[in-house]
Amino acid sequence: MNKNIICLSVGIYMCIGAYPAMAQEASSGTASAPTAKEKKIEVRDYKSFKEYVANEEANLKTSPVTTDNGPIKEKMKKMGLLFKPGTSYSSVRDGRKVAYQSKNKKGIVVAEKDSGLVTVYNAYGNKVESVKFSKIPEGGMDFSKSRLFVIRGCFRGPLGFEIYDYSGKLIKTVENECVENHLVSNTGKYFVTTSGSRHGRYSVLYDMNGNELIRHNIFYGDTRISFSNNDEFALIEIPLYWENPDKEYFQKNMAYVFDILKKTLITEGKYEN
Repeated sequence: MNKNIICLSVGIYMCIGAYPAMAQEASSGTASAPTAKEKKIEVRDYKSFKEYVANEEANLKTSPVTTDNGPIKEKMKKMGLLFKPGTSYSSVRDGRKVAYQSKNKKGIVVAEKDSGLVTVYNAYGNKVESVKFSKIPEGGMDFSKSRLFVIRGCFRGPLGFEIYDYSGKLIKTVENECVENHLVSNTGKYFVTTSGSRHGRYSVLYDMNGNELIRHNIFYGDTRISFSNNDEFALIEIPLYWENPDKEYFQKNMAYVFDILKKTLITEGKYEN
């Protein structure tokens, strides 16, 4: 059996050439198993998307290392950064150092306000990238293997988000969008947001340069975002939703399934748990 480095689709970025430190730690002696695509699972709706992803995960030979089970939280603790259960943000007492857990749980971003240094750590606690700013950008932070995202708030100051590369260069500013939820895809190729206001609500899929690939109107409600492990499909779930912001009674279980390669919506509609 060939001994290859396996690039996991969930857990941590481990692709050779992008994150060599991660790849070294997660080498595996197993060959790749048949993929969901080879088993010809057609993604048509919410249920088949879930089956597709379950099949992908069943083919993984190594359990992914994430911020939940990796040593990264212990490293953060030594820095004085403690994450309470269910939280993705932490800061030291004087607020001069803050940390943000990536939405996909592949690592943590630490920003030091005095030095202007932003450092990305993987789930093992290894430093992956650093960006030096003259002043730390304001907002929450997330990352891919090539980009740093700064997510602004919805209630004060400028809305939207900014995309930087790891030299600190501003790639793009997306303005006037109240970002309620976001996620970097498993391969680090895409970034999806759910945003909106009283005038409408939508999901947008971007590439790493902030170019829109798919935009679609969605209902109001807290969203859950997920990708298939190979990033061919994306799912937006709204467990409780309203058809408009003035709607008094909510409804349950709305889902939107997208074909990323074809840049189109596959289906939208109610689903069963």
